[in-house]
Amino acid sequence: MKKVFQTVFFLTPRVISCFLLLILFLFAFDAFNQSGTLIDNLVDFLFQLIPFALGLIIFIIATTREWVGLGFVFIGLLYQYFTFTDRPITSFSDRIPLSIAFYGLAIFWMIHYLYQHLHKQGDLHGR
Repeated sequence: MKKVFQTVFFLTPRVISCFLLLILFLFAFDAFNQSGTLIDNLVDFLFQLIPFALGLIIFIIATTREWVGLGFVFIGLLYQYFTFTDRPITSFSDRIPLSIAFYGLAIFWMIHYLYQHLHKQGDLHGR
């Protein structure tokens, strides 16, 4: 049972990271729904891929160094900035849940890091 818990605990932030990065990637295709030339739409698409690219870099590094997962807070802030600057205030309720998901993901990575750090030191389970 302990091994199953550790495996689930190990995989949870990684699976959630992949899922949220996939959502960011799919949201970038929204740039092609706008009117304009293909070049303008392509530039908007690449601009919307910036948080995805940074999140992918953070995810790749965080798989070996868990403390880097705190960088997902930065991704949440970037996502809020890029999506809220050109939209009216009424769309806040549409965009906030994804930003909160990135903040929660950063918390998952930090909990995992603290667990691994305490487990390696032997401070867990009464020692």
